[in-house]
Amino acid sequence: MPHITFVHGIGNQPEQSFLLSAWNAALFNGAAGKTSKWHGTTSSMFYWADILYSSPAPNVADFETSQFNLTSGEPIQTLRSGNEIEFISGLALKIGGTLAAAELVSQIPPNRAKAGLSVERVPLPLWGKKYFLNVFLRDVHHYLFNERFSPRPGENYAVRDEIRKRFRASVQGVSDPQHIVIGHSLGSVIAYDCLKCLPDMPTISNLVTIGSPLGLDEIQDELRPSWSREDGYPSKTVLNSWINVFDRLDPVDGFDPFISDDFMLAGKPAVKDIEVINEGAWRHSILRYLGKDAVRNALVGMLSVGKA
Repeated sequence: MPHITFVHGIGNQPEQSFLLSAWNAALFNGAAGKTSKWHGTTSSMFYWADILYSSPAPNVADFETSQFNLTSGEPIQTLRSGNEIEFISGLALKIGGTLAAAELVSQIPPNRAKAGLSVERVPLPLWGKKYFLNVFLRDVHHYLFNERFSPRPGENYAVRDEIRKRFRASVQGVSDPQHIVIGHSLGSVIAYDCLKCLPDMPTISNLVTIGSPLGLDEIQDELRPSWSREDGYPSKTVLNSWINVFDRLDPVDGFDPFISDDFMLAGKPAVKDIEVINEGAWRHSILRYLGKDAVRNALVGMLSVGKA
């Protein structure tokens, strides 16, 4: 049967089974495989939060609110090189600028919408910006710079090495040729990095990136030499197609949401960028993304199981 592997994003997460159930419900509008158009599609969650966080997030009632998974946003303690400092400062300026732009939109008077400008309120309190930036910058830094980290006594990981090893094993464990990987936020970077940069990586049928920071130069620089703009598409491991879903006011992908010109195949665009609008305060919400018809229709088309 077709299989979908989810890869979660930044910040602490609820325990794995709860997280998988929430993503399943958002995408399938019920338990996986219960609707005819999915024809028994199964799913699993590639869970890596335990590498950077000591225990699962306890307050699942707040899952996917603007407060969720931001409360443990400790800043990075040590940057050892000029490259790391440049990386962090560049990301902070871009992500912080996107947050500021979203806040500005929230202040546009309602009568502007009447003039044909469809604008929604996006409240972004100061504390939320601070914690979000801390979480985003720390998690992305620790992955791309392979930081050694100890989430619990007696456990110590080189973060990128450990996540790569687990991801490879997770993909190897899926035998169905119809295997779609869906990566959200930093999860999209993890999926891409493994599929493009790891040797002897198993193949998948399709890749879906959602709310992805892959369009940012700072991220792309840390994926070299495997990545280049003209040949960034992971054609050896992604056999069919790659779609990238974004919201322009998502603080993670909003600075540069289009990636089709950054991950080309032999110099030609090969990624399909799809824009959606995630209504509400938290535009980075994976549950809202998965509930969009554009996402569901694209996935059903990938699985060749009929029309949504």
